[in-house]
Amino acid sequence: MDLAPVVETLQATLSPQLRKHAEEKLAQICKTAGFIPCLVQIILNEQFDMGARQAGAIYLKNHINTYWSDYNDLKATTDSDIITLANAVNVNKAAGDNIQKFFVISDPDKEYLRNILIDAVIRTKDPLRHGAPANLPKGQPPDRIEFANFYLKGFSGKVIGLVFGILETYRQKMYVSPRVIQLSLNYLRESVRHAFSWKIMQNNIVVLIQDIIYPLLCINDDDIELFNEEPVEFILAQIEQIIYEAILLVLRDGILDFYEEILTLIDTLTINTVSPLMWQVFYLIKEAFFRDAADYFAEIMNCLHNYVVNDTPSFLSQPDRIETVFEMCKHVIVNDLGEDSEAHAAKLIEVIILQCQDNMSVALPAIVQLIAQRFQREIVTSELRLMLIQVFIVILWLNPDRFFQTLNTVAANDPSTQSTIANFFNQWMTDCELFAGVHDRRVAALGLCTLLRIDSKYYSAISNIVPKILPNCIHIYQGLMKTYQHNNDDDSDDDTDDDDDSVPSEIDDGEDENIRHEDEFLEKLKGKVPDHEMSGDGVGNDNDGDDNDDSDFDIDETDLESYSTVLEANEDIDEFQIFCESLQKLQSDTTGYNQALLQNLTAEQRTQIQNIIHYAEKRKQEKESNKMREAGGYNFSQAALVGQPTNFNFGGTANTSFQNPK
Repeated sequence: MDLAPVVETLQATLSPQLRKHAEEKLAQICKTAGFIPCLVQIILNEQFDMGARQAGAIYLKNHINTYWSDYNDLKATTDSDIITLANAVNVNKAAGDNIQKFFVISDPDKEYLRNILIDAVIRTKDPLRHGAPANLPKGQPPDRIEFANFYLKGFSGKVIGLVFGILETYRQKMYVSPRVIQLSLNYLRESVRHAFSWKIMQNNIVVLIQDIIYPLLCINDDDIELFNEEPVEFILAQIEQIIYEAILLVLRDGILDFYEEILTLIDTLTINTVSPLMWQVFYLIKEAFFRDAADYFAEIMNCLHNYVVNDTPSFLSQPDRIETVFEMCKHVIVNDLGEDSEAHAAKLIEVIILQCQDNMSVALPAIVQLIAQRFQREIVTSELRLMLIQVFIVILWLNPDRFFQTLNTVAANDPSTQSTIANFFNQWMTDCELFAGVHDRRVAALGLCTLLRIDSKYYSAISNIVPKILPNCIHIYQGLMKTYQHNNDDDSDDDTDDDDDSVPSEIDDGEDENIRHEDEFLEKLKGKVPDHEMSGDGVGNDNDGDDNDDSDFDIDETDLESYSTVLEANEDIDEFQIFCESLQKLQSDTTGYNQALLQNLTAEQRTQIQNIIHYAEKRKQEKESNKMREAGGYNFSQAALVGQPTNFNFGGTANTSFQNPK
C-alpha cells in the first residue's frame, strides 16, 4: 500500500478547512487491506512529518479501541457455532499445506518483521513478568499462572535462541546497538531463573560470559576518554546502572514506602541529561502512576519536567511519550486528586507547550477541552485557576491564529465548553491582579502584549475586555519592575559580600572548573525544594526590620516557579521590549482599536505607562552595555538608541505618537 496518500491525508486532518474531508477519506482507506501496517510504518518512520505521525498514532489507537474484539464476546458463541466452525476447519485442513505455499515472505520483509518482533518481545514487560512463573507475585489469578507456564514451555526456547542470535552477531564484531544488547541481556537474566529455560541456555553460557559479558564489564577506550573529559558524567553513568535495579524493583513491584526516595533518585539522575537507561524508567513511572502512584504526582512531575526540558528531541521522537504525559495530567485533573496536584499538572502542560511549540498542534484541541472542562467545576484556590489561565495564555502568545481556531473547534465539538471559552478573557482580566512571581507575570505580560497587537479579525472576540488591557499591563509591568529591582539589589549585596570575604585560592583551574560544575548541579537540586517550606517572613529572619516591600518580594515567588521553561532559557524574549513594540504598532491603527484601548485611561495611568517605557529603554541600554563589556569594550555613552520609543504622547486625541530622542 502506497504511504504517500495516507501521509497527505493524515496531514490534512490537522487543517480545520480540510479536516472533515480527510476524516471521511480515512474512513474509506481504513477498509483497505494493509492499512494498519501502513500506519505503523508511518509512525515509526522519522522522515515523515511529526504532525502526520502523531495523527497516525492517534488514529491507530482509536481504530484498535473501536474494532478490537473483547475476550468476553467469545462467551456469546454457542456450542453449535463452535461445532460448525470446527467442521469447516476440518474440511479445509487438507488444503492447509498448499495454502501456505502461496504466502512466501521475501528476505527484506523477513528482516523487517524480525526486527519488529524482536523489539516487541524485548520491550513488552508482560512476558518477563507474567510469562515467568517465578516472577509472579502471590495471589495471582489462575489465568496468569496458566499463561506463564504456557509461555515458558511454548515460546521461551524460540525467543532465547533468537536473543542468542543477536548476541552472536555482536560477538562477530558486527554492529548491534547498545540498547538492543542491554535488552537482550535483561531477557537472559530473567531466563536463568527457571530450570526449564536454564537448560536451553546452559550450553552457551560460557561463551556468553567470556565473549560478551566480560568485555562489556571491562573498561574500554571510550570509558577512559569519558572519564578524562567528564569525570562526573562517567561516575553518573556507572551509578545509573546500579540505581536502575533499585528503581526497577520499587516501581515494578509497587513498594509504596520507597516511592518518594526513588522519585528523588530519578530526579537527580535526569536533572542535567537523560540517558537511554533513564528513558526506560520513564515507562516504569507511567506503569506505576496508573497502577498506584497517582497520589505522588507532585513528586513525579519533577522527573517528567526533566524528561521534557533536558532531552526534548528524544521526548518528541516517540509520539507515545507526549500522549503518555498528557494522559497522566488528564488523569490528575479529571479525577480530583487535589488542587495542588492539578496545579502541577497544568504547569507541566504549560511547560510542554512552551518547550515543544509547533509539535503540539495535534494535541492542542484535547488540551483546550481538558482545561475548559476543568473550569466548569468548582475551583477553590487561585493558584489552580491562574495555572489553567496560563495554559490558555501560552497558546495565545505562541500562535494567536491557532489559538482562536482551536477555541472554535473545541466549542463546536463540545457545546458544554462554549460558556467557559467565551468567559476566558473576562476571567483573565479579573485575575490579573493575582499573578505573582517573575514567570507568571511574564506569561501574563506576553499575553497582554499579544492582545495589544492582535489582528483586527479577532476584535469582536475581545471587545468586552479592551478597556481593561492597558490597566492590567500597568499592574503586571509594575510588579515586574519591582521584582527585577529587588533581585538586582540582592545581586549587588551578594557581590559586595563576595568581595569582602575573598581569600587567595590555591585551587588549580581544573579543580575550580569541577567545583563550578558541581555547584551548578547542586543549584539545580536546590531549585526543586518547594517554596512552601519557607517561613512566612521569607527565607531568613535576620532582617525583620527591613522595608516591608522587600519582605513581600522575598516570598513573591510561587511554588511552581522552580520548573524552568524556555522563557527563562531564552534571553532574547524581553517582555518590556515587546510591550514597547506593541505600543509602537498601535500608531498605525485605523480601526478604532487604539481609541478603545486609551479612552478610559486616567492621567496617572498614562504617566505610569511612560515610566514603563523609560524603564524598558534603560533595561535595553544595560543589556547592550553588558554585551559590549563581554566583547571586550564598553560604551560609556548612555545616549538612547535610535528607533526605540521613549515617549508615549497621549495628547488630547485618540491617536498616539512616539518620539525618538533627538
